[in-house]
Amino acid sequence: MGSIHQALLMRRVVSAYTYPAGSVFSWGRNTYQQLGVPSYSTMPSPVVIIPISGSTQLSASRSSSFSINNGKIYAWGNGSSGKLGLGDHYSRHYPTVVGNKTNWSIVRAGENHSAGISAGRIYTWGDNTFGQLGLNHTTMVYSPTMVGSSSSWDGIRTGSTSTVAISVGKLYAWGNNSYGQLGLGDINHRSSPSRVGNSALWALCRTGSYHSIGIIGGKLYSCGKNYSGQLGVGDVVSRSFPTLVGGLNSWTSVSCGRTHSLGIAGGKLYSWGANFFGQLGVGNRYQYVNPIRVGSLSNWSNAEAGWYHSIGIAGGKLYSWGRGDLGQLGLGTYINRSQPTRVGNLTTWSKIAAGWLHNLASI
Repeated sequence: MGSIHQALLMRRVVSAYTYPAGSVFSWGRNTYQQLGVPSYSTMPSPVVIIPISGSTQLSASRSSSFSINNGKIYAWGNGSSGKLGLGDHYSRHYPTVVGNKTNWSIVRAGENHSAGISAGRIYTWGDNTFGQLGLNHTTMVYSPTMVGSSSSWDGIRTGSTSTVAISVGKLYAWGNNSYGQLGLGDINHRSSPSRVGNSALWALCRTGSYHSIGIIGGKLYSCGKNYSGQLGVGDVVSRSFPTLVGGLNSWTSVSCGRTHSLGIAGGKLYSWGANFFGQLGVGNRYQYVNPIRVGSLSNWSNAEAGWYHSIGIAGGKLYSWGRGDLGQLGLGTYINRSQPTRVGNLTTWSKIAAGWLHNLASI
């Protein structure tokens, strides 16, 4: 039965030429079948994931993927460390429902741990070596487990081995703090949510491999590892507390990759940090320690930084740039690009999620 189902699924993927609104696509590396299709082959172009549609949120990590559909979390890909939240450490090649909740609003995939919000409550699962689950211990957890007792959480992000979350404008962080990425003024790890500073005006916060960036009143603040200038503060000195980035006060979005960052201000896209593969999208491979504008478009609505690549949406069109040797740019090739390059010809892209070497997107 399983092989028949897989054959049917692949046939439908290959033969689907019209895509209804809500269709979810994936492309890039597929070593753990994190693309959600019955194959281990790399996919250099977007393929539609048949079992799910109408996703309200997508998230991708090193080798796993998540989607929220009708309030349910679906997980697939690498299941080691229990990061899929399915009660075991086995991988899944198809989207599988996590638990029995039907009111999930957010799901986030870290390197080996994951988190979600249901009815204002945070749940975490997976690897917990640095206390990144926020459960006041460092034991691995295989199923979603509630963090504390608060029901006022409205945002959360998972980095490689750390987590940040916002509750009523207050920022909290926990997990790995080797480079000060928690923003707590030191480099000590935390195993439970710890408040960052005293501001109650945080609009959002993102965390990458070892750095974090957030927004207060349209202004950008960053902390953590800065060896490649990924903090955007004009130098390569790491910071253990949130530090103002430049002088713009119209930032609406930000994303942290491994060693580079992306941000949107007034519809314009900016990038900074490492640029070995052209992941900054500015037409060269020079490192930048301050935000630099990417191209001339002024209608960017979303941008996500992967490991060494980037993807973004402008005017409903999907673009990618940076490292492409494993098909992660979705351009049908395996070459790098140093400028945003359009992916396909659809003009209705709405959501994206950049993993380390694969991506998810929906229309």
